[in-house]
Amino acid sequence: MNKRSQTFRKKVIERDKMLKKVVERKKWILEGFYSSWLGPAYKKADVAIFLRVNLATAKLRVIKRFLRRKLIEKKNKKVNKSFKTMLGLLKYLSDTKYNKKVNSLKNTAEKYSKKAIVLNNKKEIKSFINNLK
Repeated sequence: MNKRSQTFRKKVIERDKMLKKVVERKKWILEGFYSSWLGPAYKKADVAIFLRVNLATAKLRVIKRFLRRKLIEKKNKKVNKSFKTMLGLLKYLSDTKYNKKVNSLKNTAEKYSKKAIVLNNKKEIKSFINNLK
């Protein structure tokens, strides 16, 4: 096994340990766009909520977040790295597989979780939140 493979494997093991710590808590929330490696989290979740955001809105949010960080972290060397990250996210969001990925994650969550919900717009999100009250 080469050094790069060993480093990747080590990161995966560390990530899985961190996830295990989180899901052992009584209450927790995971946020972000993840992959099927979250099986253990889905298994322990009461509900998995997916926000299917309009692609144009998602792209605009990525750009705004980058610009906000760039203004705040002018002297920070990580800004160049975040520019690459922003480009990667924009490319990912341009991918026609975006909706397929959301559906795939929803299906994965449904395998493990009692309930998987996809919210498609602000109206659905507000309605969901109001029903929690």
